[in-house]
Amino acid sequence: MTSGVDTFSSQHVMCVVGADLDLDKCAEIVAEVGGPGFDLDADYSQRDPDPRMAEAFEVSADLVVPSFTDEDRAAVADHQSVAYILGPSAASYEGFAVTRRMLAVVAALLQNGGTAAKSESSGIAHGRDRWLHLASVAAAATDRAGQAPPLYAAFVRRPLSSGLVYYSCGLHLMGEADVEITAADDDRGLEWMDGLARYLLIDRGSARIRDGDTFGLQADSPRRVLRHRACTRYRDDDLFYNPWGYWRLAV
Repeated sequence: MTSGVDTFSSQHVMCVVGADLDLDKCAEIVAEVGGPGFDLDADYSQRDPDPRMAEAFEVSADLVVPSFTDEDRAAVADHQSVAYILGPSAASYEGFAVTRRMLAVVAALLQNGGTAAKSESSGIAHGRDRWLHLASVAAAATDRAGQAPPLYAAFVRRPLSSGLVYYSCGLHLMGEADVEITAADDDRGLEWMDGLARYLLIDRGSARIRDGDTFGLQADSPRRVLRHRACTRYRDDDLFYNPWGYWRLAV
C-alpha cells in the first residue's frame, strides 16, 4: 500500500485471433470503440497463424465457469491472424472505466472477424459466446454495482495456486489489490475471495480498509483478518504484476 499520491498503473493487453481477422479493420475498431489510449500493437500482431496459440488458449481457459468449447478450440486451430490490443496505462482511479471499454473492444472484435480472445494481462480466456455475454451484461448495466460482476468474471482469473496459497490475478486491471487465501483454509475459499473482490470493486474497499481490519461475507457471519502484502510472485515488468499488492484473508 502507498501513502500520498498513487503513482502506480496497470495495462490491458488482449490477444484476439481469427480466420478472417483484418488487422487494418481491427485498428479502426479498437480506436473507435476503445477511444484514446487504445491501439493495435503493430509490432506483435501478425497476418499469419501462430502455432503456440492452441496451447496458450487451453492453459488460459477459465475453470470457474468453463466456457471454452470444442468449437472454440477449432476456431483457435484455424486462425490465420493474431491481433494484440493495447489499453492505455491506467492509474487506480481509471482502471475500472478502462476495463469496461476493453470488454467492449473485445466484443466488437469478436463480432468483426475475431473468433477467440484471451487476456495477456491476467491469463484468462473464455469461449466466444461467454465473452459476448459478459460484454452485453456490462453494457446494459447503469452503475458500478451492475458493471463490476461481468468485468470481474471477464478479466480476473482465480483461484490460482502457489501451493500454500490461492490467489487471484486481474484485479490490478481495475486498480485494486488482488486477493489471497490459504489453500488449506476451507472449502469456501473461492466464496471468500469473490466476496472480498466484490467489496473492493463495488465499494472501493481499498480506500477504506487497513492492514489488520476484519472482513465478513455478511454482517453477522464469521470474520477474517485482512493482511496486506506486496506483490512478489511476479516481476514488476510482468503483465500479471499487481502494484497494489494483495489482501490476504487470514483466519
